[in-house]
Amino acid sequence: MKKRLLSLFVLLMMPLAGCGTPANNDEIKVGVVYTIAGLGGASFNDVIHEGALRAKEELGVKYEYVEPKTLADEEIVLDEMAGSGEYALLICVGSEQKSAVETVSTKFPNQKFAYIDAAVTAPNVVNYENKEQEGSFLIGSLAALAEKEKISTMFNETYKKFGFIGGVNNPIINRFLSGFIAGARHVDNEYTVDYNYVGGFADTATAKAQATTMYNAGVDLIFHAAGGSGIGVFNAAKESGFVAVGVNTNQNKIEPDYIIASMLKRVDNAAYHAIESVVKGTFEAGTVVLSLADGGVDYTNEGSNIKLTATIQAELDKIKADIIAGKITVPSTIEAANEYNK
Repeated sequence: MKKRLLSLFVLLMMPLAGCGTPANNDEIKVGVVYTIAGLGGASFNDVIHEGALRAKEELGVKYEYVEPKTLADEEIVLDEMAGSGEYALLICVGSEQKSAVETVSTKFPNQKFAYIDAAVTAPNVVNYENKEQEGSFLIGSLAALAEKEKISTMFNETYKKFGFIGGVNNPIINRFLSGFIAGARHVDNEYTVDYNYVGGFADTATAKAQATTMYNAGVDLIFHAAGGSGIGVFNAAKESGFVAVGVNTNQNKIEPDYIIASMLKRVDNAAYHAIESVVKGTFEAGTVVLSLADGGVDYTNEGSNIKLTATIQAELDKIKADIIAGKITVPSTIEAANEYNK
């Protein structure tokens, strides 16, 4: 099986964890099939990779991963890995793998699967979802507060409009957008958000062009939820001189003079939780939803050269606490977000 995989993909086999790991867990092998965007760019796949590496180190499991090059490859490699019988758990990533997960999980009912950032109904699959809208609400509020205080000369004087660039038009990406809109409107209900979709997660040229068009139309801050395509937004920010926001992991260091913050989508915790459930024997099919309250989402300004004031930080802390306490209900659709705080 491995020989066939190696002929199609780069299969990276991670070494066993060192001393102090639990006994016998080195017999547990976990495999991850990443999206065709691959690793690199400090984006979605990379966050899951961090969680799997943490599980390897702390739980002592073996960890292998594959970076398919096409959508067809995703199902081929998943089928071969499941058919090998070698893996205690196979982790799949993103909506683009839905057909593959549905087909292969049915074909191999005794194989356990964890499906991150999408969902299928099957007795051997646990789905992991996040409340992206809650983390993005904090980003929208941060953006509006930062513009209000003019903490950067890149902010316009009076233009209450931000931009959003998503990878594709689907419910998950639109939860990012919805929270962003509502968060800005929480600070000032005159805010609007222009938005567009790249059409994929590995097209930096299109993302850059869309971001530049938004900037030329008067937008002074753009938040992306576009995976690897988001690098194009950062390139445009540096070239044109506007404020950008990263996603999934801390992307602030990529362009610290232009990226004010990153919305954290802690799919590393999802990967770790799934692996831990297999190690502990608590794996259970169904859906696990990770929110702001349990560390599923958050934001960070760390590493950015655009520093938040104490006033902004205090207000964001209050908003975060109110979301966790249920005092603020964050909308998850664009329509509801545009009605927020009217």
